Amino acid sequence: MDLAETRLPVQQPLSVVLVEDDQALLGALAFALRIEGYEIYPYSSAEELLAEGLPSGPVCLVIDQGLPGMTGLDLVEILREQGTTTPAILITGRLKREVELRVARVFQAVVNKPLLGNSLTEAISKALS
Repeated sequence: MDLAETRLPVQQPLSVVLVEDDQALLGALAFALRIEGYEIYPYSSAEELLAEGLPSGPVCLVIDQGLPGMTGLDLVEILREQGTTTPAILITGRLKREVELRVARVFQAVVNKPLLGNSLTEAISKALS
């Protein structure tokens, strides 16, 4: 038997793109998600992510709504217009009623701040499954 035939395929790690302007929260979320085994791509603005583009492979977007300049919702709507079907999770302290329908069209989940327990990791697992 050839050894190459017995090797299991190497799985690419699941990736999370984090967009959060609060540097302390960005660092804490990145640390916590790395412990969970995710590869993290941190960004502090929507514009920074748009300039670099999304990584290849299985990825989940975790985006703060209250970004300076472009909101998290605006960012994901632009990505959807560009053809991105990547699952997206919105994190927010509060969601205005007038944007709830727009949010429901482009995000798989909304996780409210403060992020309690495993709410974010559960939403990511569900979005990537």
